[in-house]
Amino acid sequence: MKSKKLEILEPVDLSELLADYSKMWVILSFDEKSVLKSGKTYEEVSDKADQGIAMLVPDLEYPFAPRITSY
Repeated sequence: MKSKKLEILEPVDLSELLADYSKMWVILSFDEKSVLKSGKTYEEVSDKADQGIAMLVPDLEYPFAPRITSY
């Protein structure tokens, strides 16, 4: 059996693109270069969910970073 090559993804900085969408649902284009639709609830944007990436933007008033745990 052939082993699969692991693909490493580079992080994407969306801070400028999402600056005006704090605490809102957005549909990002698949290339992550534009916001196709935004709303306060998922239901408001769900009609475009098949055209992009749905996400809830965190509260941008506070710094956001994933939790890192060492064992």
